[in-house]
Amino acid sequence: MFRGTVNPTTGRLEWALQDRDVSSEDSDLSPELARSQYGDMLHDHQRNRLYRLALERAVGRMQSSGREAHVLDIGTGTGLLAVMAARAGASRVTACEVLRPMVKIARQVIAENGYSDVITVVPKRSTEMEVGHMAGGQRANILVSEVFDTELIGEGALVTFAHAHKHLLERDCIVIPSSATIFVQLMHSEFLWCSHKLEPKKSPVDLRVPSSWQKCPGPPSLWDLHVEEVKVPEQLKTISQPAEMVTFPFHDPDLSPDHSAPPVVLQASEGGLCHGLVVWWTADMEGSELSMDPWNYQQWRDHWLQAVHLLPEPIAIRKGDDVSVACNHDDYSLWFSVTKEKQPPSTAIERPICTCGSHIAWSRSRVSMLNDTQRSDTYLRALTKVLSGKATVVCISDGSLLPLLIAKASVPSLKEIVTIESSSHTSRVTRELLESNHLTESVRVLEKACHDLAPGDLGGRPVEALVGEPYFSSSLLPWHNLHFWYACTALRHAGVLAPDCAFMPARAAVKAIAVSFENLYTLRAPVGVVEGFDLSAFDRTVGKSSSSEEGVEPEPHPLWEYPCYSRSQICELVNFDFTSPVPENTILRGSGVISLDTASCHNDCPCQGVVLWMEYKLADDVTTSTGLIKEPSAPGQRLDWDPSFKQAVHFLSPDLVRGGEPLEKLRYSVELHTASGSLKLEFGRV
Repeated sequence: MFRGTVNPTTGRLEWALQDRDVSSEDSDLSPELARSQYGDMLHDHQRNRLYRLALERAVGRMQSSGREAHVLDIGTGTGLLAVMAARAGASRVTACEVLRPMVKIARQVIAENGYSDVITVVPKRSTEMEVGHMAGGQRANILVSEVFDTELIGEGALVTFAHAHKHLLERDCIVIPSSATIFVQLMHSEFLWCSHKLEPKKSPVDLRVPSSWQKCPGPPSLWDLHVEEVKVPEQLKTISQPAEMVTFPFHDPDLSPDHSAPPVVLQASEGGLCHGLVVWWTADMEGSELSMDPWNYQQWRDHWLQAVHLLPEPIAIRKGDDVSVACNHDDYSLWFSVTKEKQPPSTAIERPICTCGSHIAWSRSRVSMLNDTQRSDTYLRALTKVLSGKATVVCISDGSLLPLLIAKASVPSLKEIVTIESSSHTSRVTRELLESNHLTESVRVLEKACHDLAPGDLGGRPVEALVGEPYFSSSLLPWHNLHFWYACTALRHAGVLAPDCAFMPARAAVKAIAVSFENLYTLRAPVGVVEGFDLSAFDRTVGKSSSSEEGVEPEPHPLWEYPCYSRSQICELVNFDFTSPVPENTILRGSGVISLDTASCHNDCPCQGVVLWMEYKLADDVTTSTGLIKEPSAPGQRLDWDPSFKQAVHFLSPDLVRGGEPLEKLRYSVELHTASGSLKLEFGRV
């Protein structure tokens, strides 16, 4: 089957053959598994220990009552919980898993740990199962599962547990976890709020936001993030004690919880603006507690985080004020109402849906970029230099404020400002912003791809300046924004550029620094033995995608949430000249050696990866970066990353990190294939 996708760098539609059958156990999903949360879950020692202890207690309780233990493991994955149940003494274990390649791994893990005679693996969703699929054709009396996400119920836990009770479990069964509780806490955070709404006060020019945007609820989902990495109290202050919001009784055989919870009243511990709620959950593991509490974090994990609910508008509160919080949910999502008014016991809350369009056009990180005063000041300073003496300027970036900055900068020579938008969503928010700032006559919006533009689209006047941030909503990795270069080249080929056309940015470079991570590398580290069980079958599968450094694409991560430390100086891997067209069918190369700092490197914290980002030259003495806020002053220093961007992380393979001689130098090779826009990276030992 062929699937059409838009190339994020070139901007053109491409057709790719999708020839993998994910319904087959022999499908090679090693790259996907390497990037999945499986490894992180298996490195979650607290989670593993609590599940093991809970299973041992549950099996023991069942046996002490004179009954054999029959365990149902829903979503077995690697089979870890199933082999835990078998070792605890379960007579039979039914383990179900829908992803066929994981079924193969689970069967290997079960066999290599000697429990094939106890455990039956069913390659189905639990909601597709009947009693006839169960081991021995009988209902189970113990259920263990972890079909949870940061929001607790986002993976369908309520539907899954309710179906299991009705069709697969005995009525007096034991369920692990037996229940889970959502906690909420009032918070003040200008830092997080700047990722929620466009703030006129953050702009270096007089910016007016449409009135319809002010009360928009925002995105429909909670914001998952590492709340423990937000600086307290500089970036976030809690302004109440936490409170239990709603408890889900997973052990209840008649599980059918109401879709609303009685409001709870939180008393403000100090005055100020309440921007929203911090949200997390705890689970009852047969008497022990598994907690995501960000203020009592006992185990780093990336598969279960905390969440933030941001209000439509901040609420001004005084110390001692009562604030009412209500919660509604469906089978997969939670949403909240926060007010100083008393709410009735059964409060129906309208589900938050963006009504202004800006939260559809702009991601949270994009809103953060647009609210970055220093960044806007940098662009304004560069624009005044680049546009001096120019009559026509074209802006190429998605949903950018550059057209407004240009119009309000009052450049005397400018006659025409055009902004090219690639989507109807960004076109809409741009037009609304222009209207609210009375600039519809000053800026023309074109909703068209650059490679489809004709001279007539730009009014026949030669374009004397092309400017961009650059930013495009289709970009995942930093260098995908090289799309600006391809767009400039398309306009050059269309014959619409003046001979002396100025470009902002004029140049770009891929920057890199070698790092060690505090925790992030555990996502890719070998699992080995977990709670006494051999999981090398999982390591072997994942290792297929990481055994070679060649062709492994880096991953985007918001590194402000993931502490890491410098292990080298900053290096420039390759650079690009936007004032010249993209060379046709050419490979642009860069290569060299990164010298690693080993003096500040502890034995348990070697160089584990390379972080990459883009730096743009906007004008002769003006640059902007998508990476570090400031350069490290000494080796081994914790790095300070721009929270508005995701950086690219190339994880070094375990063989390279741990092999033989100390790793003192990294060779690198970079290739930009101009025909496809793909950037290929290689790292290895010198």
